[in-house]
Amino acid sequence: MTAYSDFIQDFPGRCIDILDEYIGDAKQKNREVTLMLAVASAALTIPFERLRYKGHITDDVNTYKAASTSFNKKIHQPFSTLQGQGNSWKYIESVDKKDFDKGIDSVVNGNQKDLPEGYTIDKVLALVRNALAHGNIFTYPSQAPQIEIMVFISEERINNVPTGKYNVIIVSPDDFLVSLKEWVKFLKSLELKAST
Repeated sequence: MTAYSDFIQDFPGRCIDILDEYIGDAKQKNREVTLMLAVASAALTIPFERLRYKGHITDDVNTYKAASTSFNKKIHQPFSTLQGQGNSWKYIESVDKKDFDKGIDSVVNGNQKDLPEGYTIDKVLALVRNALAHGNIFTYPSQAPQIEIMVFISEERINNVPTGKYNVIIVSPDDFLVSLKEWVKFLKSLELKAST
């Protein structure tokens, strides 16, 4: 087992290598979304957390100052820069908790909109990261044999105080995969030299 050279490029790159290597087998077994979510849980969240926040235990923000600067510029750009040609990315804002009592299908069939024009990578990835971290992932239609849509739900907060409402991202597995690969491609483009 070889050691990771870093968790910003090497680790997520290896995650995508695993995805690429095993996606054919996963498709034959109808497990491609499971494989993709397993890879995304690590490849999205670990570099996102390490380069986004000062005070992270790794101090990667200071270790890789140039990469962190480029990273923070990129994540404040519109999400469309990671979206590729896919247009299934949708958003539902401020869903009441009680609305989930009717089931995820009811929520998905609600007031979904295209992602707002200026919706940033930071906002989308933070929502997906929260959903992955807290187990707020659903598929749609809930009773269908095939997954058409992946649903990510994050608690809405204002000044770090829960509002009792939730924000929802909806996306097809194919479009999610494109954005996941674009994310890792971006990470690999960063100048990753330790600052002195």
